Amino acid sequence: MLKIYAPYVENTNCTPDETVPPLAEYIQRIDRYTYGRGWIMTEIDSATAGFCLLTERGVEPADRFTADIQLYVAPEYQRRGVGASLYSLMLAIMHHANYRRVTAHIALPNDAARAFHERMGFRPVREENGVLLMAREIEPENPEAERFTKPYLIENGTTSGRASTPRRLCAGPRTETSCAKAAALCPPHTDKTERSGTWDPTTTS
Repeated sequence: MLKIYAPYVENTNCTPDETVPPLAEYIQRIDRYTYGRGWIMTEIDSATAGFCLLTERGVEPADRFTADIQLYVAPEYQRRGVGASLYSLMLAIMHHANYRRVTAHIALPNDAARAFHERMGFRPVREENGVLLMAREIEPENPEAERFTKPYLIENGTTSGRASTPRRLCAGPRTETSCAKAAALCPPHTDKTERSGTWDPTTTS
């Protein structure tokens, strides 16, 4: 994952880091994401193709239903639907986690990233200091939930307070790449991987 993230840091102005973080520090971040808001990663032919995560960037501390999304895709897998698949899966996870809103920050100029987000249902909110804030609403699975549910806790329909078909969502655990493209519900762990992180999909659609 750090190999995918590093070129974004080195060659663009759209990451939260100004320099590439050490591997040990990045591993600690992934641990926080796993037990925090969640992340998904996808592999193609046993190679990591991209990953997507949720953070608190720009979210008010009292806001329990909003997250900011970040996306990174390896150059060789860009413009092959990987970014859209990861976004679609993460948005589905957010529905089951009872989120109500997701934001994305785009460093300007970046027409490709803006168009990508518009295709994914985002709309411009404001532009400030060379950064475009976009957002989209999410319909929560349980409108009466008091806050979002951490993705690793979404299992067996427990978020809605009613029985449902047992399931485990792709948020940290491993899944087939096709899961990101075809469904929000994932089978038990397999040899393929789907996980969660993103900042600005400049060429990731």
